Amino acid sequence: MRVTLDLSPADHRALKRWCNITAAALELSQVPLAPVLRILGQQLLADQELAARVRAELEQAGGGMY
Repeated sequence: MRVTLDLSPADHRALKRWCNITAAALELSQVPLAPVLRILGQQLLADQELAARVRAELEQAGGGMY
């Protein structure tokens, strides 16, 4: 299944920067953003504390960030 995600330009730059720094730290040519987001989704489902933090952020934002 494919999901489309809208990011602000600043968030996109920051995430891409994180991927580039991580690629260098792991001595990889690149770390694509898609697998990072897949891993985050898996962790969200597996980690109740993370899920609670995300839920709280959604509640503060009135159900959505944008």
